[in-house]
Amino acid sequence: MTNSRRRFLKLTAGGVVGLSIGGTSLKAMAAEHVDPEDPQAKALQYVHKSTKDGQQCAG
Repeated sequence: MTNSRRRFLKLTAGGVVGLSIGGTSLKAMAAEHVDPEDPQAKALQYVHKSTKDGQQCAG
């Protein structure tokens, strides 16, 4: 019983650390701008700033 409890605590602690590190890196990636000259960005008509007043996509 002690072995399974220790294993559970190790896996839980590892999961919490992994999620916190992963969340931080995802936020950093989301902060980067897309290159408007990229072919996919052009196909989706991507712009850094909206042309409509008061409209913000990045809440």
